[in-house]
Amino acid sequence: MALCVLALLGQTFTWLVPAPLLGMIITDLNIGIGEAGALLTVITLVTGSFAFAGSFFIDKLGAKTVMIIGLGLFGLGGIAAFFTETYSEIFAARFLVGLGFGISLPIIGVIVSSWFPAQEQPFMNAIVVITSYVGMVLAYTITLPILALTGTWQNTLAAIGCYVIGVALLWLLLARKLPTAVNSQTPIPQAPPQATESGLKQAARRKEVWLLMLMLFGVMWTFNTFTTYLAIYFQQVRGLDTAAASAITGVLPLAGVFGGLLCGFGTGALGLRKPFTWPLFILMFLGAIGSVIIPSGILLYISVGLIGFGAAGFSPIFFQVPMELDDITPAMVGGALAIIIGCSYIASYFSPMVFGMLSPHIGMASTLLIFGCSLLISLIAGLSLGETGPRRKIKPPPAAIANAGY
Repeated sequence: MALCVLALLGQTFTWLVPAPLLGMIITDLNIGIGEAGALLTVITLVTGSFAFAGSFFIDKLGAKTVMIIGLGLFGLGGIAAFFTETYSEIFAARFLVGLGFGISLPIIGVIVSSWFPAQEQPFMNAIVVITSYVGMVLAYTITLPILALTGTWQNTLAAIGCYVIGVALLWLLLARKLPTAVNSQTPIPQAPPQATESGLKQAARRKEVWLLMLMLFGVMWTFNTFTTYLAIYFQQVRGLDTAAASAITGVLPLAGVFGGLLCGFGTGALGLRKPFTWPLFILMFLGAIGSVIIPSGILLYISVGLIGFGAAGFSPIFFQVPMELDDITPAMVGGALAIIIGCSYIASYFSPMVFGMLSPHIGMASTLLIFGCSLLISLIAGLSLGETGPRRKIKPPPAAIANAGY
């Protein structure tokens, strides 16, 4: 699990590290705000596309091998930024980062469902989410100091890529292969009829998987937009300097650390999952509105924090619920996460294109508010999801009700 933590830190840091540097990148490359935002969201497009391939490769090559390959591509994409001078070159480097992210992303769920018993899985998923948000916090807090040491934004991205290559070498030397035993809550039939199918095909038949995908889509559409554009919104519209804008935006992932901690461990303690879906989407929606309309002060920080708190608080749920479905296997968990993450990430890629088209006409503030409304999709899907936690109320079959005299 320690190797997973190191990998997640590098992945999330590399993903978001251009956000505090967008103003500099726009000036150096003479590009528009939509093109600059695509340097972050191209990660979600490629990650979403290749998450499906990652599920297939895990079935064929094993989780350890795929993680090493993914981290290697991830690190090389970061180091390639050192040699870039044009927008097309840096976009290609970011594409390579997304490729590595995509094929390795389903592995974390496979590892948790394989190594840990059911009662420990919610807590492990909480650790995964917290680690991801710590990486995001680092992106907003130490990127500028790294820039001061390295001199250019290209060197900054390359330095983070070197770290990821080092983590890949640790995986090569220290990681163990997954056990063949399955730690699920329900016994798995010895010869299920779909045993010859891939985990991806099996997961695609589960309604819960698609509801989780819709929830994550709404969350990602809002989360990606605000993590990408909130800092530059504070600079260009509110008139803040780069350090102040980065500091306020950095509250978002920092609150995510607490959201992942409280909600991740909370769902494990309560044995319930649904309370950590739609209520959090409402909090995110209120935070998105407040981040735009509140001029300054503590309420602005709270609003920005609600976005990160809600997104991180929900994250353990979309990792955990697939592990609790009937007749689940590690391969099916990987397939479910590929669908949930893949489809929602692909859709979220188009957010900067829409943002770039709308903001010149209606302004950045109105555009941010519109993007916050995508959480209504998450809210409806969250209300439609049934409870899967161990303390859910299970309705007795009709025959049992009749025999009981009801």
